[in-house]
Amino acid sequence: MDSRCENPSDVRTCASAGRAGSTEAEDRLGLLLRATRDAVYDWNFRQSLAWCNESFAELIGQPGPAPYSWWLGSLHPEDRPAVVDSYQAALKRGTGGWTAEYRIRRTDGTYLCVLDRAYLLCDAPGQPVRRIGAMTDVSARRGMEDALRASEERFRLTFENGPLGMALISPEGRLLRANHCFCNMLGYAEEELPGTSLGEIAHPDDLRADADLARQMIAGELPGYTVDKRFLRKGGHVVWARLTATTLRDRHGKIMYIVGILEDITERKQVEEALRRTERLAAIGTLAAGLAHEINNPLGAIVLSADVAMLALDDAGQQEVISASLNNIQKAALRCGRIVKSILQFARDEVSNKWPCDLADVARHARDLTRKPAGEAGVAVRLEIRDAMPPLVMNPTEMEQVLVNLIANAIQASSPGSEVLVRLESWQDFVRIVVQDWGRGMSASEVSHIFDPFFTTRHGDGGMGLGLSITYGIVQQHGGTIEVRSQPGQGSIAEIIFPIAEGPSQGTGQHGQDPDR
Repeated sequence: MDSRCENPSDVRTCASAGRAGSTEAEDRLGLLLRATRDAVYDWNFRQSLAWCNESFAELIGQPGPAPYSWWLGSLHPEDRPAVVDSYQAALKRGTGGWTAEYRIRRTDGTYLCVLDRAYLLCDAPGQPVRRIGAMTDVSARRGMEDALRASEERFRLTFENGPLGMALISPEGRLLRANHCFCNMLGYAEEELPGTSLGEIAHPDDLRADADLARQMIAGELPGYTVDKRFLRKGGHVVWARLTATTLRDRHGKIMYIVGILEDITERKQVEEALRRTERLAAIGTLAAGLAHEINNPLGAIVLSADVAMLALDDAGQQEVISASLNNIQKAALRCGRIVKSILQFARDEVSNKWPCDLADVARHARDLTRKPAGEAGVAVRLEIRDAMPPLVMNPTEMEQVLVNLIANAIQASSPGSEVLVRLESWQDFVRIVVQDWGRGMSASEVSHIFDPFFTTRHGDGGMGLGLSITYGIVQQHGGTIEVRSQPGQGSIAEIIFPIAEGPSQGTGQHGQDPDR
């Protein structure tokens, strides 16, 4: 096919190339063809003529008009069969429009995607006379569509074949679609779950487990949440799962779907429950062994004293022996009572009432209660209150028990002539209590078990090993922490830290060392 219009900037049609001058309509058409970004072309098959506008040359990358044969040869090999079939079908229909989207090769060898919209003139079905059309570069749109399709395919593959249960849920809480893993976890076929509400598959006791979190997520206050809850399989069997939920929103912020991801944690929960049962049995065993050990001693004393008293009944001169035996029985029985009381206190673990109190007053009272055993051991107890103490939310009776236990332990670990220091100080947003002695100290192994029930380094002195266990529990209930540091031969330091109560500070009026010690 000849190309008789060799200048691509000549906007006159080939049919009027030899005509002198131009009409106003032709000028307007020329300006329009310059202005458009579409690649406009005209192939006259009868006269073997080709024409194109400037945009066509820019789009394709060649300086002159491109003939029809170029078009056929430049179609992408993968697109050519479908495009040619579509074009031939349009020719068979006769004069009319034809539209196709395909890839075409530029002169530099690269391909671009165009939307080709043409009008075909035929003198008979299948016999083209002329083809006039315009190509629009849609490469960017096609690229985005391809990327979107690839993204959707990745999501589909992840959704359908992922190792976790996944479901798309409506904002009203009904399942729209669930993957194979989700259905298999709950024992349903994939076609059974769509339309099912989450309430129908959740355990009745866990219906409200994540209600507040779901409400906040839907309201946009949370991006998503994770919660462990129980679900019911189709046959009623309970399944523990970790549910992670998030929302998919459109560009206006409206929720399209809720994405729910389920991880089956049933086996882990069973292992945890078995471990808890084992720990409970171990704790019961420890408690029973400790109780037997502690009570056997006073019971043995009771039996021995009773035997002595029985032997002395027949001898009128043995009244002092009988009296001493009865006194021993009474002491041993009272010791049994104290052991039982301590065990009950340790096991009950009840949350006590608390209110803002003056810690300094509690510390002074605890010091006074320990003065007698301290004097008998030849140990001085020194109380220091370094700052004006703010109020501490506490139960004063329990806090007094904590201080008495720590001071008593420090006294028993100290040598005659030494002292025990009790120091109170306000430290940033916390209150700090330190009980320090310079006694025999403990090894690292002993310190690691210091809060274990029935652990004691003073079996020979009648220690039951529950005092520090009770102390630890009270400190924990008050939101505090306790730490014991010790080295053999260098004494021990017990440090307790409590958060300060909210509200106005009310000092004790004491600064520095307590003058009443």
